[in-house]
Amino acid sequence: MLRTIEMYTNEYKDTTQKEIRKKKGQFFTPAEVSMRMAAVESEYPKNQWIRVLDPGAGNGILSFAVIDKLLRSGYKRLDITLIETDKEILPVLEYTITKIRQICESYHAECFIHYVDQNFILWESSYLYDIVICNPPYMKVRKDSVEATAMKTYVYGQPNLYGLFMAKAIELLCDNGQYIFITPRSWTSGKYFTKVRNFLQKELNIKEIDLFSSRDEVFQGEKVLQETMILYGEKGQIQNEKIKINILKDGTLDIGNSFWAAADQIKFKGSEQYLLLPENENDLKIIDIMSDMTDSFESSGYHFKTGPVVEFRNLEHIHAQTHI
Repeated sequence: MLRTIEMYTNEYKDTTQKEIRKKKGQFFTPAEVSMRMAAVESEYPKNQWIRVLDPGAGNGILSFAVIDKLLRSGYKRLDITLIETDKEILPVLEYTITKIRQICESYHAECFIHYVDQNFILWESSYLYDIVICNPPYMKVRKDSVEATAMKTYVYGQPNLYGLFMAKAIELLCDNGQYIFITPRSWTSGKYFTKVRNFLQKELNIKEIDLFSSRDEVFQGEKVLQETMILYGEKGQIQNEKIKINILKDGTLDIGNSFWAAADQIKFKGSEQYLLLPENENDLKIIDIMSDMTDSFESSGYHFKTGPVVEFRNLEHIHAQTHI
């Protein structure tokens, strides 16, 4: 079924200009990634109502994947809220909602589905949720936008909508609720995400991180300029001692490398509260060495600037051999 949703989504993409989707911050989650993200923990009582929130529903593929997983795990009482404002993708989302109803009926499960056509940031919920699963829109908004104004507690500099989604999703989780987000990596160290990181530091127990080894393999056919990650956590102020990190191979979801990192070694370090993203055990050793250093590049007189001159935009000037 996920493949069918993906097929209809590709038909929508074929009739919609890429630049229009980019302006909406719209990148659809592939079927394989959806299945991986939907591997939620099944620790709830079987007779409990499970409330699921998909605040950037798009084509509904994440919602279908997580409902399918819960049904297969024996849950029979499901309540899901899908939030989407884009009318162009609505026919695909309506198809997915129909299939969610059908699969719930096939399992003889009680299921309430709520479609919300509202701006998630401005939306007010009557409930807290057990699971939030999300592929948020990736787009900058003005500091005086309605979204930034509504979430001013988390705004530092120019905000990105996906960071505001991350913060609001935690607000709507119940204690120990599960949190699954696929995002760019920029929030882990970007200056404009400082207040979002501060909030996640206090309210999110990070359990696992997936890192993709290529920026192009997750959203195939799209020009994605940042590396992508999946963050798995639960709402709570007590952090597990260790965080699992998985490095996913190019073009597949096979785990190329998997290891555990001490949470106090990588989680929200320094005055800027960076989340460090090591890709192997050697990186962890480097982090240990660097953490003992008292000087910084800035205190040593060095200055760095990112912007137009970055590696992937200047490949014609980069050579395999050193030229003197």
